[in-house]
Amino acid sequence: MDRTRQNGWFILRDATAVDNPLLTTATAGALSLPTGAKPITTEFANAVEIMLAAAGNDGDTIDYILWAGRDGKGPARKVCSGTFTLGASLYHDDPSGQLSGTPVPTRFADTVTITGSWLKTIHKSNDDDADGIAGFYFDFFGYDWLYLEITDKAGTVTRMVAFYSYV
Repeated sequence: MDRTRQNGWFILRDATAVDNPLLTTATAGALSLPTGAKPITTEFANAVEIMLAAAGNDGDTIDYILWAGRDGKGPARKVCSGTFTLGASLYHDDPSGQLSGTPVPTRFADTVTITGSWLKTIHKSNDDDADGIAGFYFDFFGYDWLYLEITDKAGTVTRMVAFYSYV
């Protein structure tokens, strides 16, 4: 019998600064998880969806690399890289119900670019929907952790929160 697990949103990454140092070819190949990697349960899940909210202004950007791995350790595999662009869609409520601290995110990303993907298929969700909430989803079968690396930010961004959900 085929079953699908559908959940609410969970915090994948909560950061205030660009990662330093960034993962490199040498460190991504290590047999340990990057600090901040999130274990993901894939049982009954078809895919994982990612979206981002941040404290910043419309048009501010956050560059990322999404990594994944197996067996509770490395090596880290690059899923994709790209840019989230904040839109006018205001952040009102925490979709995970777990977020605390300040500053509180003010906007969701309404556009996401995906580059450097090694997966065959990554789908955008609500991308370029004028002031909607953009994200992307992909088949996560066989992997058990994710790590969203923040590689750059532009504008007034002071806090970035990435969320994930099973679809």
